Amino acid sequence: MARLLMAKGKGGDATVTIAHSRTKDLAGINSVEDPSTKTGYRLNGDVDFDTVAPKCKAITPVPGGVGPMTIAMLMSNTVTACERLTGWAWDLTLSLPRVAPHF
Repeated sequence: MARLLMAKGKGGDATVTIAHSRTKDLAGINSVEDPSTKTGYRLNGDVDFDTVAPKCKAITPVPGGVGPMTIAMLMSNTVTACERLTGWAWDLTLSLPRVAPHF
């Protein structure tokens, strides 16, 4: 998906940041001291949520944010938008081999 978004030309030219799941200290989520919590800290996003929220049509909190279904639909909509802009049709059909059950 990242390469598709970064491709030069219509439907591309996006700036994409990629991070591995084991990358330490990613920007965007920070630990902030909070003595009122059991751990002594809480997670905080990189945006002042209360200030920005009234200016947004949609916003998700950190932690919490979006769930797997939202992410799946965002990916689907991104591919659909790219297809419409570029005229490309991506065959993303998953074909699994049929395997006889083992008894």
